Amino acid sequence: MVTDNEYDDLENPYRAPVGRHDQIRTKHEIPGLGPDPNPWKTIWRRPRATIRYLVATDPTRSVMLLAALSGINSSLSRAVERNAGDVLPLIAILGLAVVLGPIGGIIWLYLGSALLRWVSGWFGGRGESEHIRTAMAWSLVPVLTTMVFWIPQLILFREEMFQSEMPRVESDPALLNTMVALGGLEALAILILGIWTFVLFLHGLGEVQGYSAWKALGVTIVAAIMLILILLVVVFGIVLLVGGLVAGFGGMG
Repeated sequence: MVTDNEYDDLENPYRAPVGRHDQIRTKHEIPGLGPDPNPWKTIWRRPRATIRYLVATDPTRSVMLLAALSGINSSLSRAVERNAGDVLPLIAILGLAVVLGPIGGIIWLYLGSALLRWVSGWFGGRGESEHIRTAMAWSLVPVLTTMVFWIPQLILFREEMFQSEMPRVESDPALLNTMVALGGLEALAILILGIWTFVLFLHGLGEVQGYSAWKALGVTIVAAIMLILILLVVVFGIVLLVGGLVAGFGGMG
């Protein structure tokens, strides 16, 4: 529970992990945000100050919700890309997205924060994994607003938006034009807000680790390279294991 004590108290478990930024003086005051800040609004233009406020007050605030929404959004997008409607009914696609999507989003949040914490340590980062998760999750706010496009698309196009063939939509010029228009607007929104999300993430990561957004970019690139290397090692190991098992069964025959 947050009290009226000053947030720069070194005993505060939710204090920001580095001291290079301005100190929070009261629970209703933080430089750049004003009284009673609303992080859902301030994250768009004041990412560092917003993350600083969240870390100082409650770093877990809405983190799981944002990760879950991200997982649902990703699941629906993959279902469209893979034409999941060709083999699954609409209710199954939506059910899997709602049930499995949040699990995937939360797992990715924890794995990503652990990897970033590990790599950041090489560059002098001092932020905790919990605070990195705060920065990761809240940076998603802009791109998650594009989820509103799912509402009209599901209402108008239903199961056909997940299928490779769309006879009902293609036979109706009004529906087809609407699909093209909504698709174009969605793609543009994802591009713009996706870039802004990445910028917010870099500033948020830099805030909790105590360095610039440019250095955060370098850390992120190194972390991505490490992830690729880890995946290659895992895949190579699986191939060797399967090859060994096949060879073993072949020798038994």
